[in-house]
Amino acid sequence: MVEWQLWPGVPLLALWGFAGPSLQGLMTPRVHAGEPDRLQGAISSLGRETGLLEPLLFTQVFALAIDTTSGGALPGAAFLLAGALTVASAALAVTLTRALSP
Repeated sequence: MVEWQLWPGVPLLALWGFAGPSLQGLMTPRVHAGEPDRLQGAISSLGRETGLLEPLLFTQVFALAIDTTSGGALPGAAFLLAGALTVASAALAVTLTRALSP
């Protein structure tokens, strides 16, 4: 891949920095008045735990996907898994927020 092909993704990835504060802003009204700090701690905890588990999960999926002894021939399986997890989490978020809406 040529370097110039990566540049269109830079602005998109830069926007990801707005996701955390935006999501916390959406969640803060749903907790009691004295608990926004606990919410921030829970969000940070989940982020750190997934940061520990992601490398293990995705490297194992990639290893299984390219293992020729078991017939694996799908090197993009880790990306497919990431996409599936993203869609599943978005569906869960939509479902839960609609259930909590007045």
